[in-house]
Amino acid sequence: MAESDQGVLTLIPAPPTVAPLHAPQQLRNSGDAVSGCWNGIRFPPSQHTRAAVKTTLQPVLALMFKNILVVCIGNICRSPTAEALLVSRLAPRGITVASAGIHALEGKPMDATALEVLREHGGDHPDHQGRQLTREMLRQYDLILTMEQGHIQRIVQLAPEARGKTFLLGKWQGNQEIPDPYRQQKPAFEHVYQLMAQGVESWSQKL
Repeated sequence: MAESDQGVLTLIPAPPTVAPLHAPQQLRNSGDAVSGCWNGIRFPPSQHTRAAVKTTLQPVLALMFKNILVVCIGNICRSPTAEALLVSRLAPRGITVASAGIHALEGKPMDATALEVLREHGGDHPDHQGRQLTREMLRQYDLILTMEQGHIQRIVQLAPEARGKTFLLGKWQGNQEIPDPYRQQKPAFEHVYQLMAQGVESWSQKL
């Protein structure tokens, strides 16, 4: 609220407030007025259409998440594959993506079958080396994506402050967990690739 030169009080609309990504997604309409939240960002009632709200809030999400960390166990199968997929989608927007493992095979390249499947789908990650997840990494990154609920629990044990920014890659597929294909046959890797591709597509649309 502000006072003009004529002494008349003028209401100044409050800016949107950011809520956790797991907040319910809903829009409530009253004529052209829209209130509620879009993709987890809450906003007060206003005279905006749905399209206007989306246009207004998309840059807020982009500012919130400028770097993303993908986590699995060994950091040679799932997380580097998801990393490569996310980089292909988000790098043009200035969002950086990296990966690490809870029990990483440090310095090891991608699993040969995982890399083969990635390449068959037009991707590549030839220079990957496994990295061990650290508490400092969890503090550094804006968004942390994992494959299983157990990974979230391990991350919270390592860095409790990271809980609010840690989610499943399959969050938008009903919190779909993505199983570990390590030492399995190629069809298992293909199945896991498809699950990750779905998760990446959804997160790319939300960010």
